[in-house]
Amino acid sequence: MIKRAAQGKRLPRGLGLTVLALCLAAAGCGGQEAVSAKAREFKAAALAHIKQAKARLPALEGPELGQKVDQVLRQMFREAHQKGAPLPCALAVLDRQGRVIAGRYPDTTQPEGVVAATPGQNYSRYQGMRQVLQEGRTAHFPLYDSGGQLYVICSPLERGGSVQGALCLGFDAQEVHGRLGVSQKEFLALNFEP
Repeated sequence: MIKRAAQGKRLPRGLGLTVLALCLAAAGCGGQEAVSAKAREFKAAALAHIKQAKARLPALEGPELGQKVDQVLRQMFREAHQKGAPLPCALAVLDRQGRVIAGRYPDTTQPEGVVAATPGQNYSRYQGMRQVLQEGRTAHFPLYDSGGQLYVICSPLERGGSVQGALCLGFDAQEVHGRLGVSQKEFLALNFEP
């Protein structure tokens, strides 16, 4: 085959265009691996939580910001609990420097969730947070803390075209593996850009 091509033989026109189109399509996919239906469902649910929270959060400015943000998060946890579908993840809001403004995580004994992070705690050292805060792009990454491994998804909070902070969702990795059947490899292969 190589010898024939070197001798001036050409591929049929339609076949050559098909091969070119397939190569371009493969290059455009960026190597994203196929994920399971469960992983796609997980992504859709996470994006819905992000959209809902962003619609309710106040502008990240002004006095008593931490109290205002915490009140919204408490209300979201309480409403989800009342509907019989508690939020499956922690929610945290960070300022543009990567410091926690407020955060809560689910607890079956506390309908409003439990305070998840100390206000002022700084997460800017994480590459994923820099991607969100400096580039304005959604990031997702595993995070290890004293309670184990979390799968974190952080989305920029923008106002007037500039990033004001980030909304982060933290899912217990064991829960995502066990109950939802989504592997870390699948989680990392997902694209959470809206």
